[in-house]
Amino acid sequence: MSAIALQGIALIIWSGLMFKTHESAYFNLAPVYGPDHHHWRLVEREISSPWLHATVKVTEGGIEYTKTVMLNDLTTFLEMANLKTPDARIGELQLMSPAWMNGAGRWLLEPIRQIDIARSVDNELIHIYVTQEGKNYYDPSRTPGEILELTNQHTVYYTNLS
Repeated sequence: MSAIALQGIALIIWSGLMFKTHESAYFNLAPVYGPDHHHWRLVEREISSPWLHATVKVTEGGIEYTKTVMLNDLTTFLEMANLKTPDARIGELQLMSPAWMNGAGRWLLEPIRQIDIARSVDNELIHIYVTQEGKNYYDPSRTPGEILELTNQHTVYYTNLS
């Protein structure tokens, strides 16, 4: 296999990963949380792509508590959100958007009201994140002319933010 092909495979695998952590950052809390959970003092992120920050309200034994989940992509979020269980529901969803996406020159964490998906002229899947304030962010990025040409747009997530 050529070096270029190997790099392509590595990029596909790498692009699906959100965080990396060096073993020295491991914090052993297995006695508290059990051996199936790993805890870290820090995590790193090397790619500049949007990700989702969700709070999940969980009820166990009549007690409600909140978990925070950081999701690498929309597909993973939708899989989690579509698990219809009476014991867990999405409390709040926020988009962590990089500077290239939000135009602010830095990362921003903003509440999300709605997520749509659409198709570009060349049939590429486009994610459209609508913030609580009504700003639209497109992933991958689109020019104003390309936005007008989007087709098959439909909502995959909506919440009534009050």
